[in-house]
Amino acid sequence: LRERKHGKERRKKNINFNFSIKFFQIQVHTFPRAISLSVPENAPLGTIITNLAPSNESQRFEFQKPGTPDDYPIRILPSGEVYVASEIDRETLEYFSIPVTAITVDKDGFSSKQDFVLRLYIEDLNDNAPECPEQNRFVVSENNIPGAIVGVFSAIDRDSGLNGTVFYELMYDNSKIFNIDRNSGVIRVLSILDFETTQSYNITVLATDGGSLKTKCTAVIEVIDLNDNAPQWDRKFYHFNTSATIDNGTFIGTLMAQDGDSRRNAEIRYKLRQKWMPFKAFLFA
Repeated sequence: LRERKHGKERRKKNINFNFSIKFFQIQVHTFPRAISLSVPENAPLGTIITNLAPSNESQRFEFQKPGTPDDYPIRILPSGEVYVASEIDRETLEYFSIPVTAITVDKDGFSSKQDFVLRLYIEDLNDNAPECPEQNRFVVSENNIPGAIVGVFSAIDRDSGLNGTVFYELMYDNSKIFNIDRNSGVIRVLSILDFETTQSYNITVLATDGGSLKTKCTAVIEVIDLNDNAPQWDRKFYHFNTSATIDNGTFIGTLMAQDGDSRRNAEIRYKLRQKWMPFKAFLFA
């Protein structure tokens, strides 16, 4: 200690002070940077998934979830309980994460907080049966090669994994004419088709997912006509009588031929091969 007067030192005395500093170390539970959990879809409302609060610990934590969207189906209580608040559908939401802040206050009023992420994975349940495809109409030409591909029948299943894998099977008697690959849905024709016999086929496909849910689907296979039939006369011989003095344009008789094809392939036009003959053929509808 020093005493000064008018800027001059008058007295000086040395005094020693002893300080004792004590450190109190408080063990606070440490949360991992990320906690991963899974919950099955369609879990009942109110189902407790877990409790974030550590067990067998003397500290009490308050849990906050800053910035969490209100439409999340999971809620976290301040006590740390994580529960199902609304319907969970994996086909809508497969995974989401929630930022969490854990705050604790000791007996002396000192607080500490920890931030971590809660990751939730939605477990798929087999709650969707296969859906029939919009494309259910196929075409194949007649006189085809046996084994030719008609098309691919592709059903949709909104589940995942094995639950979303679809297997195919043809039902009823069409399995003798067509074949469908169990895994790929590729449709093949097994025999030679004839448009003049059958113009289209209705087939029924049984689509089954890995969880045994089944759906019956229908498809139409149209046979395309080829020009494979020549016109055929309805008679082998035609005989007409006429006078030697008839006027030009006088009707003499009718020739008739048939064609087994369809549309343009079945349209018949007539023409006399001998151009020098005094006759002319006309096409009448």
